[in-house]
Amino acid sequence: MEFKTKYNHGDTVYMITRHMTYKIESCPTCNNLGKVEINGESFTCPNCRGYSKQIADKEKWELYTYQECGIIGRITAESYDKKYCVNDKEKKLKFTYMVDVTGIGTGSIWDENNLFLTREEAITECERRNNNERPK
Repeated sequence: MEFKTKYNHGDTVYMITRHMTYKIESCPTCNNLGKVEINGESFTCPNCRGYSKQIADKEKWELYTYQECGIIGRITAESYDKKYCVNDKEKKLKFTYMVDVTGIGTGSIWDENNLFLTREEAITECERRNNNERPK
């Protein structure tokens, strides 16, 4: 069986990944003390759990371009016999990659759709996805 991959060993790629963003505000229950007083006894604030801060907005995932580019050092192909496929997604041949800056063998595994040959392509795709735009 022969595979045709989008990227090859030794290719330099730019990765996009995600992080969680949220806004922190002061806890209104304990007035930033982390404790509340009930009948003269002090207790850890049940709202902020003693941290005196809380998440104000709903958490959301945001994509960003990985700081460094990487060199592909490992490519893995995944394919299922159709009798074992649960859905159409599994029927496709899937390639994943490992790059030197995030570890080969025990590092991050990158899907093909999160790798790009230039930083500009990666940045453009991040902006498109963060704005929930459809691919062109």
